[in-house]
Amino acid sequence: MLSTSATLTTARMSHRKRSRATDDDGSPEVEIESANSSFRQNHNKRSRVTLASERGGSVVSDEEDYLAGFEDGPEEEDYTMHQDSSDDELEEDNLDEAHATQIVTKQMNQYNENLASEQGVIQEVYCRNFMCHSNLRVKFGPLINFIIGHNGSGKSAVLTALQVCLGGRAVGTNRGKSMKDMIKEGQESATLAVKIKNEGEDAYKPDIYGVSITVERHFSKSGSSGFRLKNDQDKIISNKKSDVDDMLDYFALQLDNPINVLTQDMARAFLSNSTPSEKYRFFIRGTQLEMLDQDYKLTEERLDNTQEKLRLRQDDIAVLKSKAQKAEERKKQLDRAASIQTKIEETARVHAWAQVKEEENLLAGCEQDVSNKEAEVRELEEAAQAVSDTHEAHVSAKEAAERAVEALREALPPLEEASTDAEAKFIKNKDDLTAAHRESRTIRDSIKKAKADVRRLQGHVTDEEARLAGAAGDAHTARLNQLEELRENAQAAKREHKEHCDRKADIDKACTLAQARYDAAQPVEQKARQALDSAKRGKEQLERGQGRPFAPYDRNMERLLKEMDRETRWKVKPVGPMGFHISLLRPEWSPILEKVFGGALGGFVVANRSDQDLLSNIMRRVGCGPIPIFICPKTEPLDMTDKEPPAGVETILRVLRIDNTMVLNQLIISNYIDTTCLVKGLKEATAFMYPEHGPQRHHRVKATIALVKPGHGTRLDVSRSNQPKSTPVHPWNGPSRMKVDQAEQLALQERNIRDAARELTEAQQNVTQLRDALTKAKQAVTAFKQQEAKLKTAAQKAEDAVEALESEIESNRPQDGKLQALQEQLTEAQNEQKAQEDAFEDSVIAKDKLDEVANELKPDLEEKQMALQLQKERIAKAEKKLERCETLRTDALWVKNEAIAKVESAKGHVERLEAKRDKQKARVEEFVGYAEEVCARVPVTASVQELDERLETLKAQYKEEQKRAGGSREELTLAYVQAHKAYSDAKNQTESLTETSRKLDIVVEPDPTKSSMAGRQARTLSGGEKSFSTICLLLSIWEAMGSPIRCLDEFDVFMDSVNRTQSMAMMIQAARRAVGRQFILITPQAMGNVEMGDDVKIHKYAPAPFACIMIIR
Repeated sequence: MLSTSATLTTARMSHRKRSRATDDDGSPEVEIESANSSFRQNHNKRSRVTLASERGGSVVSDEEDYLAGFEDGPEEEDYTMHQDSSDDELEEDNLDEAHATQIVTKQMNQYNENLASEQGVIQEVYCRNFMCHSNLRVKFGPLINFIIGHNGSGKSAVLTALQVCLGGRAVGTNRGKSMKDMIKEGQESATLAVKIKNEGEDAYKPDIYGVSITVERHFSKSGSSGFRLKNDQDKIISNKKSDVDDMLDYFALQLDNPINVLTQDMARAFLSNSTPSEKYRFFIRGTQLEMLDQDYKLTEERLDNTQEKLRLRQDDIAVLKSKAQKAEERKKQLDRAASIQTKIEETARVHAWAQVKEEENLLAGCEQDVSNKEAEVRELEEAAQAVSDTHEAHVSAKEAAERAVEALREALPPLEEASTDAEAKFIKNKDDLTAAHRESRTIRDSIKKAKADVRRLQGHVTDEEARLAGAAGDAHTARLNQLEELRENAQAAKREHKEHCDRKADIDKACTLAQARYDAAQPVEQKARQALDSAKRGKEQLERGQGRPFAPYDRNMERLLKEMDRETRWKVKPVGPMGFHISLLRPEWSPILEKVFGGALGGFVVANRSDQDLLSNIMRRVGCGPIPIFICPKTEPLDMTDKEPPAGVETILRVLRIDNTMVLNQLIISNYIDTTCLVKGLKEATAFMYPEHGPQRHHRVKATIALVKPGHGTRLDVSRSNQPKSTPVHPWNGPSRMKVDQAEQLALQERNIRDAARELTEAQQNVTQLRDALTKAKQAVTAFKQQEAKLKTAAQKAEDAVEALESEIESNRPQDGKLQALQEQLTEAQNEQKAQEDAFEDSVIAKDKLDEVANELKPDLEEKQMALQLQKERIAKAEKKLERCETLRTDALWVKNEAIAKVESAKGHVERLEAKRDKQKARVEEFVGYAEEVCARVPVTASVQELDERLETLKAQYKEEQKRAGGSREELTLAYVQAHKAYSDAKNQTESLTETSRKLDIVVEPDPTKSSMAGRQARTLSGGEKSFSTICLLLSIWEAMGSPIRCLDEFDVFMDSVNRTQSMAMMIQAARRAVGRQFILITPQAMGNVEMGDDVKIHKYAPAPFACIMIIR
């Protein structure tokens, strides 16, 4: 049996924080932290001594909550023993102690239901490669746990794992000098894990850890070691050892306390080898009375210091009393100068309200300044509105000029192509005509020569025929008639051939027209194919551009932004590129709006000219191309009240989300995004913009853009003459610079691909049809040429027949040789003449045709050249007009920005003046408040300066009186108060310093029946008696300590079966009395003779090397 007694009357002990040892390589000394009366602790922990003092001076045990349930017994008294030399008091104390022992014994024999605690309970221990275990998991019950098994089965390793994992040192377990000695042989690392219950109202950070907390410790042969704190979802919360200590402190899990966890080595050393002083230190460490002793020593030291101070204060009190009397005498002496003080106070009251009047005059001036500046702001706003209207007119003119130039440029390529074709045709016809003229002159000369030869030869033939007259008869005449008939047939064949040739122009024209239509359809097909390729490239660019925000911009944009971030000279940091700050809510408008904004989306917005110059220098330094920079001095949102179209009308602004005020203001000023409406369908847009019936176009609508087809639009607005005008808006061919939902944009691009593919199919079908028509026209030309060849062959055959008959006639004539020779020469000459005449006729016909073509081509060429020249002149004029409009717009924009800047500057000045006025008003109110504290308002008859002079005179007189008295009234009064207070405080403190002696007496006696306190020595006990004594010692100490867990290793060693059964019963009985405490008890013996219950859980280890656990309830 163990009995303890103590006398403790101190009201409060100082709190000193003690830390637990955490390093395996640190000092072996262990400081035991103070245990509370309950291990349901709060974050702000207090020592047991403090709690004891609050309860009336006694330190209570762990069974406080249990014993509090016996409310039907007599009221309990404080059974502490006061150390006194009186024998009577000692006898009374012995009787009180015996009475208290009877009450405690009675209460310990009664039981309450043993309920498991909701937090701080060890639920599970896991070991990997630790000591003799490769992979072991033990799930503990919340109350009583027995671990049984043969020697060498690894029972004690579980307790060692629990100590080490929860922050214990390896040397403290007597199982090794360091953590690496505990790693299983042949392995390089080991892991330990302990799962702790964390439920109920007093759970530790339940919002972070949940219903359980897992502490893991990993260590290796190399010496590395680390902790992990996990929640009930196996998520790592912390890796810090300090967080593990905080959690253990909260649950009061002090596994380095030898009483909480008593190993078999520690038990043997405690009973057999320790000295009485070591046993005592072991006892006070386990019960944590060591802290109480330290606090007592600290209080005793302070008491000695206080007694010394009390002795010194006795001498100080007399000095302080003398000072208080002298201060009171000087104060009475100064009261005689009260009349001068009264005058000072009266003057001070007037002076206070004089200052108020002076500040009120300043306030009136401030209000007048604000009024004047507000009038100036109104004038500047009117001027700014005028220049804004001018800028708007110039913007409209510039946009109209741009549309005119674009329209004229679009009409220029067809004119250039037509002029080039006409000029080529005219030059070719001119060359052909020149060649025809040369050929005609040559043929005419040949005809003249041929005619002369025919006339000469005909004369010779006539003469020769006359000479030979009468040589032939009727047969000759018949052949001559046949010859005449054949000649007529030959002429008819020539005429048919000529008529056929006359139709060549129509055939050629039809073929040329078919060729022209085919050639015109090919560019349409090519454009459709390019549109499809462009749509496919757009999709590829979208897919490649994902994750590359700078892809649509200048190649050095990223470098430019980094340089801008490093620059520190900005007055207002520029914003850009503008596309970064714009999100498009309707992706179907993306190609059109990208085209409308143009290069502005890649530009920057600055607030002033100096920032613009600085940004331009940075752009040149990083090698950026031409990037527009806009100046927008207004950094606050523009007032859009009553300036937008009615609700429900879609505008450019309403389909955008802009996250920067400067970008929003700039787009409103330069692109009118707030008044430009968006309508699907040209018909609907026209009806909205130019209503034929009903109300006129809304005055807040600047223009309307119609979505004609995907990617293509038409801008509708009104000219200066209030006439409708429209301009096509072509799609943007580059990557999108505004932020658009990628999925929607990809879907839209796929629709564009489908539309482009459909248009390409239609164009290809048209080209195919025109190709077939051209083929037919070429086939007609070929058939015509074939027919021409046939007719030419027929005419040639007719000529051959004539020549054959002529040869026959010549062969029947007398053959004297001369006539025949002459006739042959004549025939040759006639044939030559005929050939030259035919050639001349063909030449004339060809020349006439060329002349006709030239007459047709020349006016056409002149007309097309004139149209081209006029178009170029129109474009030049339009470009000059555009340059003028751009210059005027830029100048107007600068003027507008400057006007807005002046307005903003004036407004800022007004705000500063208003702030100054408000500050002055507050100052007046403050002065009035101060003056009213002095007195009610009084008339002011003098200036502040005059009153200052009067006050100085009075104060000088008063100071003279003060000098005579030795100080001012305030100083003397303060000295008087301070002296009396010091005297009173010193006197009261001296009287309150009363202390009594405080002592703590602790007695340890194993046998209470003996009157002597000597007892038996542990070395004289047998093995069984030592084990039984250990259990008795622990049971008595556990009643006086606070811890949610108690562990004991092989407590029944050397016991016989009787003592073992009795020890088991005592252990289980004590465990059940300790409501809510968890017990882990290790024994190598069987549990067959022990009475079990639902609160007992047995873990049975199989003999090594099977390393398995059988759980018996």
